[in-house]
Amino acid sequence: MTDDSQIDIRNDQADGKFEAWLGDQLVGVVVYERNGQRYLLTHAAVLPEYQHHGIGNRLIGGVLQTIRDEGATATIICPSVRTFVDHHPDYADVVDAAYPGVPSKAV
Repeated sequence: MTDDSQIDIRNDQADGKFEAWLGDQLVGVVVYERNGQRYLLTHAAVLPEYQHHGIGNRLIGGVLQTIRDEGATATIICPSVRTFVDHHPDYADVVDAAYPGVPSKAV
């Protein structure tokens, strides 16, 4: 298990991606397009050797918190991000009501 405090989340606005760094190693990304105050979250990935260590959850949670802190919203195209929000409904307010993207499977 990777200690969450070791993960550094960075927003590379020029390339349209949030990055998860573990020391000097890029270990995960969430790719986005930005349209005003709305982020379109299109892809999320964590390097295979770093999967199942909580990095994806830390990255996606950090992305959604950043979007919330900016007063922006998210349209979710990436199924991994949708699943995260379904399992962490405290982030549901970040999802754009008019353009939510992938439907929730939460019951």
